[in-house]
Parts: sequence; C-alpha cells; structure tokens
Amino acid sequence: SIFNLNVKHNEVMKLRETNFSPADILQMGHSMKDLNGPFTASELLAADYSVAELKVGGFEIPDFKEAGVGAADLHGHFSASEVKQVTGFSMKRMKSVGYSAMELRAGGYTAKEMLVCFSKKELCEGSYSAAELRAVTGVTVTVTVSDLKLAGYSAHQLRDAGYAAKDLLLVQFTPAALYAGGYTAVQLKEAGLSAELLRRAGYSAENMRQAGFSCLEMCAGGYTAVAVLGGGYSLADAKACYKCRDLITAGIGYTCADLRGVGAT
Repeated sequence: SIFNLNVKHNEVMKLRETNFSPADILQMGHSMKDLNGPFTASELLAADYSVAELKVGGFEIPDFKEAGVGAADLHGHFSASEVKQVTGFSMKRMKSVGYSAMELRAGGYTAKEMLVCFSKKELCEGSYSAAELRAVTGVTVTVTVSDLKLAGYSAHQLRDAGYAAKDLLLVQFTPAALYAGGYTAVQLKEAGLSAELLRRAGYSAENMRQAGFSCLEMCAGGYTAVAVLGGGYSLADAKACYKCRDLITAGIGYTCADLRGVGAT
C-alpha cells in the first residue's frame, strides 16, 4: 500500500542519512522500489545498478532522462512508443540505437517519417502495409508498384492497397500470383488476359463464366467439356465448341436426345 511504501521510504531515508549505501540497504531486506525516492536514478546508476534493475524498482523514462541515460540504454527496456512520447528522440536517433522498423511502427512513426532512414524493404519487414507506403507518394517522395514489389509485398497486399490487376502485370507479376492474391477473373479479363492464361493460373470454369468468357473462348483456352459444363455453361453453348461424344461423356448426364434437342447433329 501507499502507507507501507511511505514507511519504507522513511526507513531508507534514515539509513541513508546515517551513511548506509544502497547495497547496504538492499542487504537489509529492502527492495529497489524502497530506494526509489530516497535515491535518484543517477545515484543508483552511479552505484552500478542497471537500467533493468531500476525499472523493476519503478523508475521511469523521465528519471533516466534526467540521469542522462541515452536512447541506446533505454532500448530493450522501454518501447519505442514510451521513449518517443517522453524524450522526443527523433526516428533517426531511435534507429541508430537499435530500434527496428517494427518497434518504431508500434511507437507511432509513420511510413513517411520512416522512409527518411529505412528502405521500403525494411518497412515491409516491419509490418507497414503497402497501402501506407502508397499513401506516402507526393511531391518529395514517390513509391511505385515496382518499388513495392521489389520490397517484398505480395500480390494480395498490393490488391489490398488498391492496385489494379494491370498495374501488377506491368511489373511482371504472373497471372498465378494474381490468382493467389485474390484478384478475380473479371479483373484479369479487364486487364486483357486470355482464357488460356487464366486457366493456367488456376481459375475455374465457373469463375470464367461469371467473368463473361464465352464458351468459344473457353474451348480455345483449353478448358474441357467436363469443366465447361460443370462450370454452368449451357449445353446449347457447348455444342458449338465441343464434340458430341465429349459432351455425352462429360459426366453431366446429357444424352444424344439432349444434344439433338439443342440442334446438335
């Protein structure tokens, strides 16, 4: 309790006044917290106690700042957010003493601030989003989709940042990468890709039908009769592109009578 702490502080103060050292007082059963007040951080550090030991005793960043402790010695004991808030150390100084991009992001530094000293790759590894870096682009800084790809951002991350499929294709992302990144068949069709390229990337016949590919385009793109009929294309559309034998053996249940009914000969 506060009362007990005050009693202990008074005891420690009396011991100090009779020339007992911090080590003597600790050996008597007092804790570092009891020394916090009767002794300053500067005095305890001068007595070879560490920042970690003082922090356990309740000493805070302002105490260490007053004692002349630098950012390097605070790193590992306090978060970047705590150090930034109290000391006002610049991001450049924080990096120089070992704070990582991830730690500094947690400390509230923006992507724009970070790009002064960190590479785009370091920001990617530090959990800054592609959208955050894209938003930095302005008069003095330019961040392109190519920059972001080289930094290690995936197609999925770039899609979340608002880049169109054609933007990624221009910097040599493959259709398969765009498929894995969540781009739709509609988006790749709008980017001018053929049915064959989409098939190789992994898009299903149903995806393709929803994107507006015709049955003729599907056949030219290498989709089988089984895939096309399974993807929801009608028998009437399929009969113009596939052999009757393929349509009957596609496993959908169509018969010769069904084919004659849609005009197949």
